[in-house]
Amino acid sequence: MRSIGRRLSTRVVVVVLAVVGVAFLARVADSDSSITVTLDHFTLTCPANTVTEGATLTCTLANTSAEAQPWPVVAILHLSSDEDRALVRGALIDAMFDDHNPATEFDGGVEWIGDTLVGYSRFDWSGAAGADPSTTTTTAPAAHTRTVSIVATHDGIDENGEAFYVSLGPDGSRGVGLLYSNRQRVAIADNDAASSNNEVSSLILTAVQNEQVLSVTEVSHSVTFDYGVTEVTLTAEAVHARAAMTLSVSHGGSGLELDGRGGTSLAVLSGEESVAVPLAVGATTLTLTVIAEDGAAKSYRIAIVRQELGTRTTVAVSSGNFTLTCPAEVNRGLIATCALVNAGSGSAPWPVVAAIHSSADRGRALVAEDPIIPDTDPTYVKDVSLGVQDPEPDDFNHGYGELFSGGSRTVYRTYGYEKFDWTGDAAAGASRDVAITSHNDPGAAGSGPEVFYVALAPSGYTGFSRLVDNKAPVMLLTDPTVSSLDVESVAQTSATVTARGSDPDGSTLYLRHRPTGSSGVWTSASRTASATAVSFSLTGLTADTSYTVQASFDSTFPPRITTIKTFTTQNRDPVVSSLRVGSATQTSATVTARGSDPDGSTLYLRHRPSPMGSSVIWTSVSRAASGAVVSFSLTGLTADTSYTVQASFDSTFPPRVTTIDTFTTRKPDPDPPRDPDPPRDPDPPRDPDPPRDPDGPGPGSPGPVPNDGEEPLRQQLPGFTDVPRSSVHIRSVEALRAAGITSGCSQQPLRFCPDRPVTRAQMATFLTRALSLPVPPQPADG
Repeated sequence: MRSIGRRLSTRVVVVVLAVVGVAFLARVADSDSSITVTLDHFTLTCPANTVTEGATLTCTLANTSAEAQPWPVVAILHLSSDEDRALVRGALIDAMFDDHNPATEFDGGVEWIGDTLVGYSRFDWSGAAGADPSTTTTTAPAAHTRTVSIVATHDGIDENGEAFYVSLGPDGSRGVGLLYSNRQRVAIADNDAASSNNEVSSLILTAVQNEQVLSVTEVSHSVTFDYGVTEVTLTAEAVHARAAMTLSVSHGGSGLELDGRGGTSLAVLSGEESVAVPLAVGATTLTLTVIAEDGAAKSYRIAIVRQELGTRTTVAVSSGNFTLTCPAEVNRGLIATCALVNAGSGSAPWPVVAAIHSSADRGRALVAEDPIIPDTDPTYVKDVSLGVQDPEPDDFNHGYGELFSGGSRTVYRTYGYEKFDWTGDAAAGASRDVAITSHNDPGAAGSGPEVFYVALAPSGYTGFSRLVDNKAPVMLLTDPTVSSLDVESVAQTSATVTARGSDPDGSTLYLRHRPTGSSGVWTSASRTASATAVSFSLTGLTADTSYTVQASFDSTFPPRITTIKTFTTQNRDPVVSSLRVGSATQTSATVTARGSDPDGSTLYLRHRPSPMGSSVIWTSVSRAASGAVVSFSLTGLTADTSYTVQASFDSTFPPRVTTIDTFTTRKPDPDPPRDPDPPRDPDPPRDPDPPRDPDGPGPGSPGPVPNDGEEPLRQQLPGFTDVPRSSVHIRSVEALRAAGITSGCSQQPLRFCPDRPVTRAQMATFLTRALSLPVPPQPADG
């Protein structure tokens, strides 16, 4: 991007006014019909002080001395006051010398005189033009004259008030000051009509040293650039020299500031590069308006699309054999670690690395270092700084130029930079890390992404323009982003995921997961991120399976702001590590099972009386094992009975994952004391001739209960539950009950307690009932 000062530096060389050993007297005379310039013994006379554009003014140079004298310099002075001609723009000059011998030349020297920039064309007969007068001097004989022809340039431009000056200077002189102080004005009469030509002869769009030549026959153009292209320039050349051109730029329906002072439209000089136009991601429209001399306007529109970052994760800049590669994005408050590599085949001095700052939000970047805003102002912070390096980075560079730049969805202006320059050489293939620390400015929260630039320049470079021409954008994210994603408590079918956000500020955090490599539907969840850390519980997972989980503050999960993590669920089946029976009573018990990795799986428990070969059906129960310990209450048990209990996480109770235990319920309490001779009917009805077993006991004994095969004894009366039918004593025991000799040791359930010892009191009762002995009356109290 060339400024006026740079353009002048490419076209002109300031001349130091120096006159050595030259003394002269100059006199200027003019009249309405002619003009005269005098220098020592020479006089330059022109017949008029006006010349028509395109015509020739024929002047006479005369030696008025009686002696021969060196021919003086004849010059035409060109001014910058008419704004459209002469040396300042490199366009057509106002006037030129006709062909002479030797040839004339346009002198590159210019000088500010007053408020006017002056340069000149000169004609010097000292041998060839520009020859050293001390070695080659042409002498004018006494009273000799020469003709000097001056041609007014015809540029086809309708304008008035133009002029040039004729002047004389000493032989060989090159000082503009001497010529300017000895001059005579010649007006140029212009009779051109205003042109309606508003065409351009060329349109060139330049991006990163890549030129695209656009068709001048079309008024609309479309161009697409990669994300790394952040600005372009437009070079247009008007067909008519008098046509004016302006450039305006819009993005998102709004005009962009182009001059750093609020201006959204700038003049474009024919054949010159425009200012740098910043490109935000998306569509930017450049409009070049060409205004003819008569005011007729024509517009050329260039629609430029700067592509999204997409899957790109890094940006890079190069200088010589060195390449600096940095992450394309960095969250505020974090460190961007860049890699600097010498990719050349030989050693070379380490280059300058710089971080160029943005001033987009008016509260950051170099303004904190600029004397306009004191460094003591705590409200200003820099976007980034170079981390601890060896050697330490240089101080912030105050001598800054202005850089217009673009990034993400917003356009930024950036100024100033920090830099460091390592001493010594980097061997071929050598690399080193460059740490760039981004600052977390609380005042910038919610202001959207910012941009800073990384740049490279040759070792020892202290300027700014080389950095501007060699830069890459790094996005400084201020929108909430997921800074980390941790997967915890991974089990067979569940896991806990914790996402940590940067500046969540109540935004919605989105999470989704699915098996790794799957193209199936994601399982999604969302939660308001009111705090920095947000946890999600994932359930319904498949054991021994790899899962991919993604977190983002954007429900579309764009790659640039989505954090990804993978994890694998456990592959072990939950097992019962221990089984303990406690609090067993006559009819109930509590069973506690301890599980290994239960993870909410269902724990199954079953029990039945022992031995294991029993054909009694199992009584089963189940419960979700939400913790390591699960308790069950067993009820409806039989007193003084051995039970087998089994626990497993498999409802089929396979031996390899089934834990077994046994327990016995408590015995019933002893029979309460009984009246050995309770009141009886004094004359109970009796069978006068009760059936007797011919082989049974003697008189008074009911003998065995008859069983003639018509019906099993156990089906005639309810039997004792603790006397198995297979017992050899079953008939005798049940005969005692049928005869009323014993009612057992327990009624609910009905039990005989065959193994319990019999007390003497109980035996007396049995004998009394069996022998029908008389019972004496109960003595009266008192």
